[in-house]
Amino acid sequence: MSASTAQITACNAKFIIIGVSSAQAASGEVPTKNVNQIVEAQHKFENVVTASMHIHLAKDKCLEIIAVKGKASNIRSLSQELTTKKGVKELKITAIAL
Repeated sequence: MSASTAQITACNAKFIIIGVSSAQAASGEVPTKNVNQIVEAQHKFENVVTASMHIHLAKDKCLEIIAVKGKASNIRSLSQELTTKKGVKELKITAIAL
């Protein structure tokens, strides 16, 4: 179990932020297919995803910030699905108690 998954299991937070770092193609073009896969995963878990923001960090790097709220098991499933997507380099979870 990763630290992120353990954090979800042990968390009493009402609100969790998932940060997904991804890379663009070597040519610098936006990897539309990769971004679409991340968006599709968010739609699949619309019962926990409350908002998201796509940020261009550099010519070859993006950051997707996803705000989620709901059952830990659903959030864990979303994070596990996101880590399987092509281009996802890192996924970090931060819990915020409200």
